[in-house]
Amino acid sequence: MQAYNELKIYRKYKQVAPLAELKWVFLGIVCQKRYTHINGIPYSKVIEIKRLIKEFNFDNCDFYNYKNWGKEGDVFVLLDYGNSQYVASLYK
Repeated sequence: MQAYNELKIYRKYKQVAPLAELKWVFLGIVCQKRYTHINGIPYSKVIEIKRLIKEFNFDNCDFYNYKNWGKEGDVFVLLDYGNSQYVASLYK
């Protein structure tokens, strides 16, 4: 389910939001471009991604986890974006 969500979000928002580039998706497996690891994510970047992608505007999300982000140059890139309000509710 998360792979399908990532593909849907990527196709819809790849031109307007800093999302990791999808190489391919097959049977729930997602292959993305590699990005530099980071040690923290500014709160403002989480707010920005939630503003840019209306599907991410819900409370119980893990976008605040820096492990879900990477960096390319000076740009923070969201790596794990298969999240949805339904998927997030499964982890309560």
